[in-house]
Amino acid sequence: PIAGAAWITPILDIASGNYYDNFSGYHKNNPNQPIIESESCSCTTDRNEYATIESQGYCSPYGNVPWNNAETCPDGCWKPFAVNDYVMGSFDWTGFDYKGEPYPYAWPDINSHFGVNDIIGFPKDNYYYYKSAWIDMSDEIVLHILPNTWNNDTQTNPIRVRVFTNCPFVELFINNVSVTNGVKQKVEPLDYYAVSVTYN
Repeated sequence: PIAGAAWITPILDIASGNYYDNFSGYHKNNPNQPIIESESCSCTTDRNEYATIESQGYCSPYGNVPWNNAETCPDGCWKPFAVNDYVMGSFDWTGFDYKGEPYPYAWPDINSHFGVNDIIGFPKDNYYYYKSAWIDMSDEIVLHILPNTWNNDTQTNPIRVRVFTNCPFVELFINNVSVTNGVKQKVEPLDYYAVSVTYN
């Protein structure tokens, strides 16, 4: 534990931290000790729900994650691990939704919203972010667009579109019309293409 029982951390084989955002500082003082994030991200989302509606217990995937001081989730909390060789990885809290911890809500909501997959095991949108970051395009092309419906159920206009992909370029079409006027958009590794589209 880097925080909390920090006195013991330097004598451990591996340093760990939960929602810790100063790995570079710790690594500077302990350059030979590998680090792992033992709990991270905790993105609160619901599958196929694109508006945060407290009365119904819905969490939009467009929210942020307060534990990691990240503006976006999951990329904002995953990138620091992925780009630093001295960090072995992280355990995303959690792989699946579960009964209990209905943060950011309370009773009568009884389900957690932290999972990369829902409580049944169906992937949420963030699943495809991780898949696009971890799967090489030569093995499988990953392409996932959110929202997955165009019925204005995001309750925003314009609609915030995200494309999770391991392809180096994307071009988004709506009703056979290029959103980018025929120009392919570069997608950097560990990133995604984002654009706002007016709902008609």
